[in-house]
Amino acid sequence: MIINSIELQNIRSYDNEKIEFPRGITLFEGDIGSGKSTILMGIEFALFGLGSQKPEALLSKKANDGSVILNFEAGEKKCEVKRTLKRKGDTLSQDPKHTYLKINDELEPLSPTELKQKVLQILNFNEPGDPRSESRIYRYAIFTPQEEMKEILYDSSKRLETIRKAFGVEDYKIAVENSKEILKLLHERIIIFKERFRDIDKHESELKTSSEAISKFDDITKEIQKQEKELEIQKKKILESINIIRERQQEQRELETNKKNIEKQINEKVVEQKKISNQTKQTLEEIKELEKELQEQKRITKPTSKSIEYINQKIKEFTELNKTISNLEYRKITLADDIKKLETRLGEYRKSTIPELNTQLENTKEDTLETRKKQETLQNELKNLQKEEARLEAEKGVKEDGIKKISKLGSKCPHCEHELTPEHKQKIEEQYKQELSKIKKEIEKTSKEYTKLESQNEELEQVISDADNKIKIIQSKLPDLEDLLTKTKDLNENERNLKEAKARNMIPKDDDLPESTTYEESRAKTKATLGKSATAFTRRIMSYISSGGILS
Repeated sequence: MIINSIELQNIRSYDNEKIEFPRGITLFEGDIGSGKSTILMGIEFALFGLGSQKPEALLSKKANDGSVILNFEAGEKKCEVKRTLKRKGDTLSQDPKHTYLKINDELEPLSPTELKQKVLQILNFNEPGDPRSESRIYRYAIFTPQEEMKEILYDSSKRLETIRKAFGVEDYKIAVENSKEILKLLHERIIIFKERFRDIDKHESELKTSSEAISKFDDITKEIQKQEKELEIQKKKILESINIIRERQQEQRELETNKKNIEKQINEKVVEQKKISNQTKQTLEEIKELEKELQEQKRITKPTSKSIEYINQKIKEFTELNKTISNLEYRKITLADDIKKLETRLGEYRKSTIPELNTQLENTKEDTLETRKKQETLQNELKNLQKEEARLEAEKGVKEDGIKKISKLGSKCPHCEHELTPEHKQKIEEQYKQELSKIKKEIEKTSKEYTKLESQNEELEQVISDADNKIKIIQSKLPDLEDLLTKTKDLNENERNLKEAKARNMIPKDDDLPESTTYEESRAKTKATLGKSATAFTRRIMSYISSGGILS
């Protein structure tokens, strides 16, 4: 690293001073308090920040703000660093708005922490990026305060530790210590293994003896295994015989059980035969009674000209028809209730059709997608405006600092030492002010544009939210609308079937009975005709005629 110049503004005893460093060796000479250490402290502050030192030690007590600008070269990079201190009431800290790093004429606004990390990367210092930690390499290799230098010189162990930490040699020390620990562990393991293998010859002899004994045991084991195989074969034959005996025993038990069941069935059949005989006798007696009653029935006049088969068929048809009518009536009530509930849930969508809702859904989705694309474009514009505003703020800070420096210039140019006339200074200052005014206008214009775009973004967000809600509502209404259409169709079909069923539910006119005949009159007439010998069949006919309730 080669330092070219440093500018100090309100730093300790310096009000406004720029110091340039020629190539080669530079010597600072002066009395105590003349500002030699301040230059080195300013360099440290510009590169690494405050570290462990307090800001009160740098900022002049009579000033509310101060700054350090350091110009240096690192390799092929030409760098300029600026840090600013600002007093607000009783608090004194770095001002992040006026902190930047310029590399090869490319200015980048950075926070104090970010600036330190960047500088450490440029200088390739192996140090932590914590803003509160001081640079050990700078403190002990470049600038060491006087009293701390004594401590380093007198304490050799601390001096060696500091050098190791600064140049990363501490890692080698740790590696050496770890190697010693591993070597110590290896020696301990060697001692343990030596102790374990001390009687290895004795153990080998015992192993040989044991191997011979194992060989003998193997022969005996083979003979025993051979005998076991023979015994297994015998055992298998015995088990097969036992299984055959068990199967025969099971067959015997089943035969005995079947015998008992057959005997029980025989007894039941004998009892059943007796019952059948009794029933046969009773049936023969009933037949005689029925033959006698049949002779009486032959003398009875028929109440209707219809046959029994015809009447039975009609009774069956009307019974089924009445059941069908009841089911249709119940389904009509159920469908009407379901349709009413569905119309209530659908609300304004109850008169819509499914194609209409599907069209609305697709149109809303397409509009939402288009709106999202607009919002994405708008958000990219907002990000670009933010970057532009940050860049303008940085330029504004540079121009304001330039105006302050011009006002504090003396009668000579600090660079070429030529005389500076008031007119020339005023001209330069006016130029700076014009540029500053232009930058402020651009900042104001950018801020207004940002507010306008932000408002448009909120409107688009609301449009997307409304569209999403509409999509959810339509998607939830589609199943209900399909259900409503299906049940309305079912209800119409049900009403047609009910009307047809009621039209068929009419008892046909009988010529044997007058049109004005009621149930009671028909019953009385039939009783008078049949007398006391009316059978259940004739009563069934009369019940059928009355159950219809209508005579056509």
